[in-house]
Amino acid sequence: MKIGRYDFVVQWLSMGIRAPISIDWVCFFEAYKKWVRKTDRVLEIGASHPVRTKQMAALVSGELVGLEFMPERKPQDCDNIKFMTGDWEKLSQIFPENSIDLVAASAVLEHVEHDDVAMNELYKVLKPGGTAVLSTPNVNRVAARIEEVFKGKKKFPWSEHFREYTEDGLRELIARTPFVNYTIEPISFGITGWLLFMYMHPVPERFRKACGFFLITLHK
Repeated sequence: MKIGRYDFVVQWLSMGIRAPISIDWVCFFEAYKKWVRKTDRVLEIGASHPVRTKQMAALVSGELVGLEFMPERKPQDCDNIKFMTGDWEKLSQIFPENSIDLVAASAVLEHVEHDDVAMNELYKVLKPGGTAVLSTPNVNRVAARIEEVFKGKKKFPWSEHFREYTEDGLRELIARTPFVNYTIEPISFGITGWLLFMYMHPVPERFRKACGFFLITLHK
């Protein structure tokens, strides 16, 4: 349904509808397509979803490297994709500094124990003029607030997340890195999990603090 400039989506999985395409992935991939160039050397961090990795790899002529922290989640190499096991916090020990054109990490930052270390390592391996596209859930998203009504306030680490962020928290994190050119955009307002998918996108400014995810684009 279209309401003005906003898309309003409602789907119940119990009605037999297949799981909706994740709105956070759709927005993430659109941002990736905006910045990737055919000749780029691309690194995906948190590469445990081979279907999504193949989507990204199809847009480059060379090899895309998928870095996965957990060995049991590392897919098999395929097409122009090389999967490897490694730690975001040690990127410069795996790749030469100034060697990567574009880094992509969808819903990974919250899984990293030392996020400031990881972000500084990211800066090291990016080429001058390189771009990083990241996404992460908003700690104040609607679904999280509803869940806390029944289960109490979350205590981190929680479900593999070391932390979750507000927009101000992301800005504070980036301020501890050399990145100065960046944008943060909200993704979806509503519920995008459990059996109900009911959300609005793009996010009205008055609901920005309660969006579902943040999309971060960083330029070196």
